[in-house]
Amino acid sequence: MRTLDVRWHRVAHKTPASWDDWLIVPAMVLTVALGGVMIWGVVDNGLGRPTPTAETSGAENQKILVTKVQYVFLCLELLGFGLVKLSVIFFCRRIFCDVFKGKFDIITKLLITLVVLWSVGFTFAMIFECGTNFWALFSTAENLVKSCVKTLKLAEAFVISDATTDLMILCLPLPMIWTLQMSTRRKITATSIFLLGSLTTAASIVRMIVYLKFVYAEDPPADRDITITKLLFWSLIELGLGVLAACLPTLRLLFGKISSPSLNKFLSPFYPQASLLGGSRNHSVEHLHHLHPKSNSSSPQLDPPPTSIGLST
Repeated sequence: MRTLDVRWHRVAHKTPASWDDWLIVPAMVLTVALGGVMIWGVVDNGLGRPTPTAETSGAENQKILVTKVQYVFLCLELLGFGLVKLSVIFFCRRIFCDVFKGKFDIITKLLITLVVLWSVGFTFAMIFECGTNFWALFSTAENLVKSCVKTLKLAEAFVISDATTDLMILCLPLPMIWTLQMSTRRKITATSIFLLGSLTTAASIVRMIVYLKFVYAEDPPADRDITITKLLFWSLIELGLGVLAACLPTLRLLFGKISSPSLNKFLSPFYPQASLLGGSRNHSVEHLHHLHPKSNSSSPQLDPPPTSIGLST
Protein backbone atom coordinates (compact mmCIF):
# COMPACT_ATOMS: atom_id res chain seq x y z
CA MET A 1 0.00 0.00 0.00
CA ARG A 2 2.86 2.36 0.81
CA THR A 3 4.55 1.83 -2.56
CA LEU A 4 1.24 2.52 -4.33
CA ASP A 5 0.81 5.70 -2.30
CA VAL A 6 4.30 6.88 -3.23
CA ARG A 7 3.66 6.04 -6.87
CA TRP A 8 0.69 8.40 -6.92
CA HIS A 9 2.79 11.07 -5.25
CA ARG A 10 4.09 11.73 -8.76
CA VAL A 11 0.56 12.28 -10.05
CA ALA A 12 -0.21 14.62 -7.15
CA HIS A 13 2.71 16.79 -8.29
CA LYS A 14 1.03 17.62 -11.62
CA THR A 15 2.47 14.76 -13.65
CA PRO A 16 -0.37 13.19 -15.67
CA ALA A 17 -1.24 9.63 -14.68
CA SER A 18 -0.27 7.03 -17.26
CA TRP A 19 -1.83 3.70 -18.13
CA ASP A 20 0.60 1.88 -15.84
CA ASP A 21 -0.54 4.04 -12.91
CA TRP A 22 -4.22 3.36 -13.49
CA LEU A 23 -3.84 -0.37 -14.06
CA ILE A 24 -1.92 -1.02 -10.85
CA VAL A 25 -4.72 0.40 -8.65
CA PRO A 26 -7.36 -2.30 -9.36
CA ALA A 27 -4.55 -4.88 -9.20
CA MET A 28 -3.83 -3.74 -5.65
CA VAL A 29 -7.54 -3.88 -4.78
CA LEU A 30 -7.74 -7.44 -6.10
CA THR A 31 -4.66 -8.41 -4.08
CA VAL A 32 -6.34 -7.25 -0.88
CA ALA A 33 -9.59 -8.98 -1.89
CA LEU A 34 -7.76 -12.27 -2.50
CA GLY A 35 -6.17 -11.98 0.93
CA GLY A 36 -9.70 -11.71 2.32
CA VAL A 37 -10.78 -14.81 0.37
CA MET A 38 -7.85 -16.75 1.85
CA ILE A 39 -8.80 -15.64 5.36
CA TRP A 40 -12.40 -16.71 4.71
CA GLY A 41 -11.25 -20.17 3.67
CA VAL A 42 -9.02 -20.60 6.72
CA VAL A 43 -11.46 -19.20 9.29
CA ASP A 44 -14.29 -21.45 8.06
CA ASN A 45 -12.04 -24.53 8.40
CA GLY A 46 -11.63 -25.15 4.69
CA LEU A 47 -8.09 -24.21 3.66
CA GLY A 48 -4.97 -25.46 5.40
CA ARG A 49 -6.56 -28.71 6.55
CA PRO A 50 -6.07 -32.26 5.22
CA THR A 51 -8.75 -33.58 2.91
CA PRO A 52 -11.32 -35.33 5.13
CA THR A 53 -12.30 -38.92 4.52
CA ALA A 54 -15.86 -39.88 3.67
CA GLU A 55 -16.45 -40.96 7.26
CA THR A 56 -15.27 -37.64 8.73
CA SER A 57 -17.96 -35.42 10.19
CA GLY A 58 -18.55 -32.38 7.97
CA ALA A 59 -16.46 -33.77 5.11
CA GLU A 60 -18.96 -32.71 2.43
CA ASN A 61 -19.22 -29.17 3.84
CA GLN A 62 -15.43 -28.79 3.82
CA LYS A 63 -15.24 -30.00 0.24
CA ILE A 64 -17.90 -27.53 -0.90
CA LEU A 65 -16.21 -24.67 1.00
CA VAL A 66 -12.79 -25.39 -0.52
CA THR A 67 -14.34 -25.54 -3.99
CA LYS A 68 -16.11 -22.20 -3.46
CA VAL A 69 -12.95 -20.51 -2.19
CA GLN A 70 -10.89 -21.92 -5.05
CA TYR A 71 -13.47 -20.84 -7.66
CA VAL A 72 -13.73 -17.24 -6.40
CA PHE A 73 -9.96 -17.02 -5.98
CA LEU A 74 -9.18 -18.25 -9.50
CA CYS A 75 -11.64 -15.89 -11.17
CA LEU A 76 -10.23 -12.86 -9.33
CA GLU A 77 -6.54 -13.76 -9.58
CA LEU A 78 -6.65 -14.03 -13.37
CA LEU A 79 -7.84 -10.43 -13.61
CA GLY A 80 -5.18 -9.36 -11.11
CA PHE A 81 -2.36 -11.10 -12.97
CA GLY A 82 -3.49 -9.53 -16.24
CA LEU A 83 -3.57 -6.02 -14.75
CA VAL A 84 -0.08 -6.34 -13.24
CA LYS A 85 1.42 -7.67 -16.48
CA LEU A 86 -0.20 -4.85 -18.46
CA SER A 87 1.01 -2.24 -15.97
CA VAL A 88 4.62 -3.39 -16.35
CA ILE A 89 4.37 -3.41 -20.16
CA PHE A 90 2.88 0.09 -20.26
CA PHE A 91 5.58 1.29 -17.88
CA CYS A 92 8.24 -0.02 -20.29
CA ARG A 93 6.47 1.74 -23.15
CA ARG A 94 6.35 4.99 -21.19
CA ILE A 95 10.09 4.84 -20.50
CA PHE A 96 11.47 3.40 -23.74
CA CYS A 97 8.95 3.69 -26.58
CA ASP A 98 9.65 7.31 -27.52
CA VAL A 99 13.33 6.48 -27.92
CA PHE A 100 13.36 2.85 -29.09
CA LYS A 101 10.73 2.88 -31.78
CA GLY A 102 10.05 0.29 -34.45
CA LYS A 103 10.57 -3.24 -33.16
CA PHE A 104 10.12 -2.33 -29.47
CA ASP A 105 6.82 -0.59 -30.21
CA ILE A 106 5.56 -3.61 -32.19
CA ILE A 107 6.75 -6.14 -29.58
CA THR A 108 5.07 -4.32 -26.69
CA LYS A 109 1.80 -3.96 -28.64
CA LEU A 110 1.86 -7.67 -29.41
CA LEU A 111 2.51 -8.43 -25.73
CA ILE A 112 -0.37 -6.19 -24.67
CA THR A 113 -2.68 -8.01 -27.07
CA LEU A 114 -1.42 -11.39 -25.85
CA VAL A 115 -1.89 -10.53 -22.17
CA VAL A 116 -5.40 -9.13 -22.71
CA LEU A 117 -6.45 -12.24 -24.63
CA TRP A 118 -4.76 -14.48 -22.04
CA SER A 119 -6.40 -12.81 -19.05
CA VAL A 120 -9.88 -12.47 -20.55
CA GLY A 121 -9.79 -15.91 -22.14
CA PHE A 122 -8.76 -17.79 -19.00
CA THR A 123 -11.12 -15.73 -16.82
CA PHE A 124 -14.14 -16.70 -18.93
CA ALA A 125 -12.88 -20.28 -19.20
CA MET A 126 -12.68 -20.51 -15.40
CA ILE A 127 -16.06 -18.83 -14.81
CA PHE A 128 -17.86 -21.05 -17.32
CA GLU A 129 -15.81 -24.22 -16.88
CA CYS A 130 -19.13 -25.99 -16.25
CA GLY A 131 -21.06 -23.91 -18.76
CA THR A 132 -24.08 -22.47 -17.01
CA ASN A 133 -24.29 -25.47 -14.69
CA PHE A 134 -22.67 -23.65 -11.79
CA TRP A 135 -24.26 -26.07 -9.33
CA ALA A 136 -21.97 -28.83 -10.66
CA LEU A 137 -18.93 -27.07 -9.20
CA PHE A 138 -20.24 -27.62 -5.70
CA SER A 139 -21.72 -31.09 -6.03
CA THR A 140 -20.25 -34.56 -6.47
CA ALA A 141 -17.15 -35.53 -8.44
CA GLU A 142 -19.42 -37.47 -10.82
CA ASN A 143 -21.41 -34.34 -11.68
CA LEU A 144 -18.17 -32.39 -12.09
CA VAL A 145 -16.91 -34.89 -14.68
CA LYS A 146 -20.22 -34.95 -16.56
CA SER A 147 -20.94 -31.21 -16.65
CA CYS A 148 -17.51 -29.54 -16.74
CA VAL A 149 -14.50 -29.37 -19.03
CA LYS A 150 -11.27 -31.11 -18.09
CA THR A 151 -10.40 -28.68 -15.30
CA LEU A 152 -6.99 -30.24 -14.59
CA LYS A 153 -5.83 -29.58 -18.15
CA LEU A 154 -7.27 -26.06 -18.03
CA ALA A 155 -5.43 -25.30 -14.78
CA GLU A 156 -2.25 -26.84 -16.16
CA ALA A 157 -2.40 -24.59 -19.24
CA PHE A 158 -2.96 -21.60 -16.95
CA VAL A 159 0.01 -22.15 -14.61
CA ILE A 160 2.40 -22.87 -17.49
CA SER A 161 1.28 -19.90 -19.61
CA ASP A 162 1.37 -17.60 -16.58
CA ALA A 163 5.02 -18.43 -15.86
CA THR A 164 5.86 -18.11 -19.57
CA THR A 165 4.34 -14.64 -19.96
CA ASP A 166 6.08 -13.53 -16.76
CA LEU A 167 9.43 -14.55 -18.24
CA MET A 168 8.66 -12.74 -21.50
CA ILE A 169 7.77 -9.50 -19.70
CA LEU A 170 10.77 -9.82 -17.37
CA CYS A 171 13.14 -9.89 -20.36
CA LEU A 172 11.37 -7.05 -22.20
CA PRO A 173 13.42 -4.02 -20.98
CA LEU A 174 16.83 -5.72 -20.75
CA PRO A 175 17.99 -5.29 -24.40
CA MET A 176 16.97 -1.62 -24.24
CA ILE A 177 19.08 -1.01 -21.15
CA TRP A 178 22.18 -2.57 -22.67
CA THR A 179 22.03 -0.36 -25.78
CA LEU A 180 22.15 2.87 -23.73
CA GLN A 181 25.35 4.87 -23.47
CA MET A 182 26.10 4.07 -19.84
CA SER A 183 28.97 2.33 -18.14
CA THR A 184 28.71 -1.40 -17.57
CA ARG A 185 28.34 -0.78 -13.84
CA ARG A 186 25.31 1.45 -14.38
CA LYS A 187 23.79 -0.99 -16.86
CA ILE A 188 24.17 -3.79 -14.32
CA THR A 189 22.55 -1.61 -11.66
CA ALA A 190 19.61 -0.73 -13.90
CA THR A 191 19.24 -4.37 -14.95
CA SER A 192 19.25 -5.54 -11.33
CA ILE A 193 16.42 -3.13 -10.50
CA PHE A 194 14.25 -4.56 -13.27
CA LEU A 195 15.26 -8.11 -12.38
CA LEU A 196 13.81 -7.67 -8.89
CA GLY A 197 10.62 -8.52 -10.73
CA SER A 198 12.04 -12.02 -11.12
CA LEU A 199 10.69 -12.71 -7.61
CA THR A 200 7.23 -12.65 -9.17
CA THR A 201 8.33 -15.07 -11.87
CA ALA A 202 9.89 -17.31 -9.23
CA ALA A 203 6.58 -17.47 -7.35
CA SER A 204 4.71 -18.43 -10.53
CA ILE A 205 7.28 -21.14 -11.28
CA VAL A 206 6.99 -22.55 -7.73
CA ARG A 207 3.20 -22.69 -8.11
CA MET A 208 3.57 -24.41 -11.48
CA ILE A 209 5.88 -27.04 -9.95
CA VAL A 210 3.49 -27.66 -7.03
CA TYR A 211 0.59 -28.14 -9.43
CA LEU A 212 2.44 -30.40 -11.88
CA LYS A 213 3.75 -32.56 -9.02
CA PHE A 214 0.19 -32.92 -7.74
CA VAL A 215 -1.15 -33.96 -11.17
CA TYR A 216 1.69 -36.21 -12.31
CA ALA A 217 3.24 -37.46 -9.06
CA GLU A 218 3.37 -41.17 -8.45
CA ASP A 219 1.75 -42.83 -5.44
CA PRO A 220 1.06 -41.78 -2.80
CA PRO A 221 -0.74 -38.72 -4.24
CA ALA A 222 -0.51 -35.39 -2.49
CA ASP A 223 -3.36 -34.30 -0.24
CA ARG A 224 -5.90 -32.45 -2.38
CA ASP A 225 -6.98 -29.70 0.03
CA ILE A 226 -3.42 -29.06 1.26
CA THR A 227 -2.26 -28.76 -2.36
CA ILE A 228 -5.07 -26.31 -3.16
CA THR A 229 -4.03 -24.23 -0.14
CA LYS A 230 -0.41 -24.17 -1.36
CA LEU A 231 -1.48 -23.15 -4.87
CA LEU A 232 -3.66 -20.31 -3.61
CA PHE A 233 -0.93 -19.19 -1.23
CA TRP A 234 1.69 -18.97 -4.00
CA SER A 235 -0.81 -17.21 -6.26
CA LEU A 236 -1.32 -14.54 -3.60
CA ILE A 237 2.45 -14.21 -3.14
CA GLU A 238 2.92 -13.86 -6.90
CA LEU A 239 0.27 -11.16 -7.21
CA GLY A 240 1.55 -9.22 -4.21
CA LEU A 241 5.14 -9.33 -5.48
CA GLY A 242 3.89 -8.35 -8.93
CA VAL A 243 2.24 -5.20 -7.57
CA LEU A 244 5.42 -4.39 -5.63
CA ALA A 245 7.63 -4.98 -8.69
CA ALA A 246 5.40 -2.75 -10.82
CA CYS A 247 5.90 0.03 -8.26
CA LEU A 248 9.67 -0.44 -7.88
CA PRO A 249 10.65 2.85 -9.56
CA THR A 250 8.74 4.81 -6.91
CA LEU A 251 10.79 3.26 -4.11
CA ARG A 252 13.48 5.86 -4.81
CA LEU A 253 11.22 8.51 -3.32
CA LEU A 254 10.28 6.25 -0.40
CA PHE A 255 13.92 5.53 0.48
CA GLY A 256 14.82 9.17 -0.04
CA LYS A 257 12.41 10.09 2.75
CA ILE A 258 14.39 8.03 5.21
CA SER A 259 17.69 9.53 4.03
CA SER A 260 19.46 6.42 2.86
CA PRO A 261 22.35 7.55 0.59
CA SER A 262 23.39 4.00 -0.23
CA LEU A 263 19.89 3.04 -1.40
CA ASN A 264 19.54 6.31 -3.29
CA LYS A 265 22.84 5.67 -5.03
CA PHE A 266 21.72 2.17 -5.96
CA LEU A 267 18.35 3.26 -7.35
CA SER A 268 19.45 6.49 -9.05
CA PRO A 269 21.36 5.47 -12.20
CA PHE A 270 18.36 4.72 -14.36
CA TYR A 271 15.40 6.68 -12.95
CA PRO A 272 15.67 10.45 -13.37
CA GLN A 273 13.69 12.53 -10.96
CA ALA A 274 11.75 14.21 -13.76
CA SER A 275 10.36 11.03 -15.25
CA LEU A 276 9.13 9.27 -12.14
CA LEU A 277 8.85 11.59 -9.21
CA GLY A 278 7.05 14.65 -10.37
CA GLY A 279 8.80 16.19 -13.37
CA SER A 280 7.70 16.28 -16.97
CA ARG A 281 7.56 13.29 -19.25
CA ASN A 282 9.37 15.28 -21.96
CA HIS A 283 12.35 15.68 -19.65
CA SER A 284 12.44 11.91 -19.23
CA VAL A 285 12.37 11.34 -22.98
CA GLU A 286 15.16 13.87 -23.53
CA HIS A 287 17.19 12.11 -20.85
CA LEU A 288 16.89 8.74 -22.61
CA HIS A 289 17.63 10.35 -25.98
CA HIS A 290 20.85 11.59 -24.44
CA LEU A 291 21.76 8.02 -23.46
CA HIS A 292 20.70 6.45 -26.77
CA PRO A 293 23.75 5.45 -28.84
CA LYS A 294 22.29 6.96 -32.03
CA SER A 295 21.93 10.36 -30.40
CA ASN A 296 25.67 10.91 -30.46
CA SER A 297 27.33 8.09 -32.36
CA SER A 298 30.69 9.82 -32.52
CA SER A 299 30.97 10.38 -28.80
CA PRO A 300 32.77 7.92 -26.51
CA GLN A 301 30.83 5.68 -24.11
CA LEU A 302 30.76 7.91 -21.06
CA ASP A 303 28.58 8.01 -18.00
CA PRO A 304 25.87 10.67 -18.13
CA PRO A 305 26.43 13.69 -15.92
CA PRO A 306 25.21 13.03 -12.36
CA THR A 307 22.87 16.00 -12.53
CA SER A 308 20.91 14.43 -15.41
CA ILE A 309 20.23 11.07 -13.80
CA GLY A 310 20.09 11.54 -10.07
CA LEU A 311 17.83 13.29 -7.64
CA SER A 312 18.63 16.87 -6.93
CA THR A 313 19.72 17.56 -3.42
